[in-house]
Amino acid sequence: MTRKDFELIAGILAKHKADEAIVNAFAVELADTNPRFDKQRFIEAAMPLKRTIYVASAWWSDCDAFVTVAGNSPKAVERAISRAMKDSAVDAYNQSEPEDKRTVQDYLRDISWSGINGFAFDAIISASVIEAYEADGDTVVHQPDMDYHDYEALRDGVKDAVIFLAC
Repeated sequence: MTRKDFELIAGILAKHKADEAIVNAFAVELADTNPRFDKQRFIEAAMPLKRTIYVASAWWSDCDAFVTVAGNSPKAVERAISRAMKDSAVDAYNQSEPEDKRTVQDYLRDISWSGINGFAFDAIISASVIEAYEADGDTVVHQPDMDYHDYEALRDGVKDAVIFLAC
């Protein structure tokens, strides 16, 4: 069997929301058909709502998070959170009083972040968003919490997909 065949099978399993036992059984059996078969990749494609996504948050000292970033690549999430932290430090510097002698780096040191952590897709994306975008039918109901294209890129494992989540 070829990669195209594996993708077709994974897509069918995902479309019909196959449970984990069935997906794992398929993965074990299909692994015997091709020595280059990637079992983990197949499972992620067949169960996109269980895919691991990476999340990082940043906050000012003694405050709640002001930005939370999610994505499929830890490097992409780190780049996005670093950029958001730097932008916030620059904004704070630009809005500071002239007699305040702190630099952008001083403001940046006042920002803490969580590091990058892996979570299951459905542990981070709210049930209402998943329900709206995974509903059977031809019509997609818009969710104010997340754009459908962002949702789809994150769910489908687009490598450099990064989204900013509401805090």
